[in-house]
Amino acid sequence: MHRCLPIALLSCVLLLVGCSESVELHRQLSEQEANEVIAELADKYIRAQKIQAKDGVMVRVRTNDISRAVRILEVAGLPKAARTSLGDVFRKEGVISTPLEERARYIYALSQELEATLSKIDGVIVARVHVVLPERVAPGEPVNRHPPPCSSSMPHSSTPITSDRACEEW
Repeated sequence: MHRCLPIALLSCVLLLVGCSESVELHRQLSEQEANEVIAELADKYIRAQKIQAKDGVMVRVRTNDISRAVRILEVAGLPKAARTSLGDVFRKEGVISTPLEERARYIYALSQELEATLSKIDGVIVARVHVVLPERVAPGEPVNRHPPPCSSSMPHSSTPITSDRACEEW
């Protein structure tokens, strides 16, 4: 009887350890991003654990919850994609930038700023912006007074909505 007790106890411990095994869901998150992920998972009854690491915060979930957790976070758009700011984009690292590099940086930064603004609207899960600007007019050339019309589209409930109101008069 006494010989079976340690074996039974060890079996129970191993069983409990196997059930509570956790896997890494995300790493290198900010504290706010980790809190958003944990809150979303908690709303769906999935326990998540936040662990501080050198490179940010790590979120872990139980092994048997990983597939559900990934799907839930994908639907919720979490964690949100990191965006670069205007200051990051326009940081000049070389001595001289070409006009093409300057224009590309400007358009990219403008797109990022618009995405960040749209993402802050309540109910927006993911925002993607592609800015297309007309070519600059060389000095001495006439300005095009009738540019092509602008448009925007926003899929909402899987029905695209277009709006010409997004463009301002030139």
